Amino acid sequence: MLGALLLAAAYLPAHRLLDPARTGVAGTETRAAGDALWGLATSGTALACAVALGLTVLFPRPATLKRLGALAERMLLLGPAVLAILTGTTALLLCVAAAVFLFHRLPTLVDGMVELLHARAWSEGTIAAPRIDPVAARTVQNGWWSPSGWVSIYPPGHTALLALGFRLGAPWIIGPALTAFTVGLTTLVARRLLPEQPRVALLGSVVVALSPFVVLLGSGYLSHTSAAAGAALTIYAALRARDGRAAWATLAGLATGLMVTSRPWAGLVLGALALLLWSPTAVRAPRAWTVERVTLWVIGGLPAALAFGLYDARLFGDPFLLGYDVAFGPAHGLGLHRDPWGAVYGVREMLAYSGFDLMTLGSHLLELPISAVGLVGVWLIWARRLPGGAAALLGWALLPVVGNAFYWHHGYHLGPRMLFEAAPAWCLLAALAWVGLARAEGRWGAFFVWLALVAIPAGLVLGLPQRIAASRWSEDALARATVPVVPGSAPSLVFVHGSWPGRVAARLAGAGMRRDSIETALRRNDLCRVDAYARALDTGAPVLPRIDFEPLPGSPPALRSIEVAPGAFARIDPAIAPDVQCTREAGSDRLGTLELEPLIWQTGVPGIEDGSPLLFRDLGPEANALVRARYPERTAWMQRTPEQLLPYEEAELGMWGEPTGR
Repeated sequence: MLGALLLAAAYLPAHRLLDPARTGVAGTETRAAGDALWGLATSGTALACAVALGLTVLFPRPATLKRLGALAERMLLLGPAVLAILTGTTALLLCVAAAVFLFHRLPTLVDGMVELLHARAWSEGTIAAPRIDPVAARTVQNGWWSPSGWVSIYPPGHTALLALGFRLGAPWIIGPALTAFTVGLTTLVARRLLPEQPRVALLGSVVVALSPFVVLLGSGYLSHTSAAAGAALTIYAALRARDGRAAWATLAGLATGLMVTSRPWAGLVLGALALLLWSPTAVRAPRAWTVERVTLWVIGGLPAALAFGLYDARLFGDPFLLGYDVAFGPAHGLGLHRDPWGAVYGVREMLAYSGFDLMTLGSHLLELPISAVGLVGVWLIWARRLPGGAAALLGWALLPVVGNAFYWHHGYHLGPRMLFEAAPAWCLLAALAWVGLARAEGRWGAFFVWLALVAIPAGLVLGLPQRIAASRWSEDALARATVPVVPGSAPSLVFVHGSWPGRVAARLAGAGMRRDSIETALRRNDLCRVDAYARALDTGAPVLPRIDFEPLPGSPPALRSIEVAPGAFARIDPAIAPDVQCTREAGSDRLGTLELEPLIWQTGVPGIEDGSPLLFRDLGPEANALVRARYPERTAWMQRTPEQLLPYEEAELGMWGEPTGR
């Protein structure tokens, strides 16, 4: 039954269950991406199977398995520890190459940018970046102004590691180092879970080290790398506690606690795997044996739990309140409900998004024309019995899938990133599946050998180059993430001119509005009306303009999306005439815009200056004057595009005209 479900998830277009009217932009984009990938996956698999079938008829006795087994036997003589070092080093070198040459040591997602900004403040010895008025000038996405200052909304575990990277002068190395640690530990875990199949364990470990999905996502800044390392350490320590001294359970608890401080839900879900490994049905040990290990596991996790609670209490006022909930409200939580953007997340959406996750994982895990998830499904259907350790691997692989099914956010970035922590298990299962199917009697075994021999070169020639090309920075995106070089050596201020919708969002966030309400306001109202609402908040007006805050997907039919600046769009109601201030805001964007998030984490934190330029959002001459008055010793500049860094006075007059006294 499980094999049939995985095979169906790998090849059936579950994403078509998504109704854009219910799911908004996320559903629309997922359907489009799913249709494109589904077509490639089905046609690629059909072609690979046809070629493999023809080769099986012509050459029914391939000797690949024997040759591969002989090579594996020589490598196994090195011992588990040496092999773990070799696979970990391989992953490290590949991740470093991707980080340096493909991503230019820059974050590729706003989550990483914001967490890096917070980590930079941590590295300078402060838990929060100091408050600078007007706060909208330093407000960025996925951050929050706490009583202590500006903080990211993310849990502190991964932020602490990035702060260590800043102290070492290379925050970009943290992701590759954590991924190498994960791969090395996975090699040790594989040997313990598959003691009767050491060659398969070795093959699976090599697959983990070479997996494009593991390397590409593992070379960046996202907290999935911390959670994956915590998961591998939890499982390794849990196996040591199962097979030997109970004290290893304390390390398993510590690893689970650290995993939770980076990604709470993933940490809790995968941490439970230790309990399953020690369950009475799994080990057939006395109850006292299990109680001892569970107790030590809890004791090991307590320090991280207490630190996490103190952190949340300090910044968000409640030890059980996460930054996500503060910034996005209760709709950010788990369960079936409307998400913070008003999109419906019910049983139908749960099945559609989870199916899409498994389909994309099957394609991107190894970048082969055949789905790795589908291959595991075929093996589960085919196998008469599972080898020892396979159940634990299936738990490691599937617990994140089940856990994420109850979370409305299914992030797709370089692959299904919410399943990154499970990727090592899927790689090991893919190795088990291929070898198990290739050992089948008669021509079926030969067919699966030929299928691998056809799929692997096709992946190297077609799949992998396309994935690398799709992941590479464009020249424009790279330019927009490069900090401006300010002429001269004098201390400087740089006002970055972002888009009008971005300025409105920053002012609303600076006034204390939650991100879900901000997004709803911008999506369901004429931008000029939202701007007027923000101005009323700024001035403390007793009566605020009426705008639509109803959390529904999509936008009202009267609104039109127009390009207010190159690449920047806003929703406008043609029936509403803009006031003078709105005309001024829109006019300031006519020469180009540049968003603050990709740049701000690379420069100094106000109050903790390090000689680099201080970056602020351009909010107009009146608000900018408050910032300039705070730093009279710094020369002011304006940057409105990657190529346009101008002296402030010259740029201000050309963009904003005369002050309005706002």
